[in-house]
Amino acid sequence: MASIRERNGKFNVIYSYTNEKGERKQKWETYETKAEAKRRKKEIEYKKEMGSFVVRKCKTWDKQY
Repeated sequence: MASIRERNGKFNVIYSYTNEKGERKQKWETYETKAEAKRRKKEIEYKKEMGSFVVRKCKTWDKQY
């Protein structure tokens, strides 16, 4: 289950998942509007229910430094 939280004028979708090591993790995704956050929340819950959910990766940390 995902939840929405308003913080500093933006909206966060918060959900938990299990990583490849079997550890439970929490993920926060930020959106500008509540409508965008609600859409993402519904998408997460639907895909989790169907068994096809994949966690999004942060774009800034994909690069090797």
